[in-house]
Amino acid sequence: MDVIEKRKRNFCALCDKHSRGTIAQKMGYSDTNYVNQLYKGHGSFGGKTARKVESALNLPLGWMDELHADAPDESDEHRARRESLRRLLELVPEENIDAAETVLRALTAAPGKQANQ
Repeated sequence: MDVIEKRKRNFCALCDKHSRGTIAQKMGYSDTNYVNQLYKGHGSFGGKTARKVESALNLPLGWMDELHADAPDESDEHRARRESLRRLLELVPEENIDAAETVLRALTAAPGKQANQ
């Protein structure tokens, strides 16, 4: 598992423990949009973001880079479904790629929000 995946899983565990609203506030955001993106795996989880989370939550430097016991593990079923979706996407004809992307973005958009086009 790479460091980005570890950060994502740790972040999900932190959100489950503290709430996304609390984390957004501690990170200095006026709303939860960015935190929600990170939680859903849509945002970039580079070192700068990891350090900001650590600082906001008073975690030791580098804490986000190591997987912790309370971080969720992707189940075999979830992993298999994700791989199945990847294979399906590879089968989408070139002329339908834009439509497939639009549908997937709509399905992953937060309720009440429009997906980015």
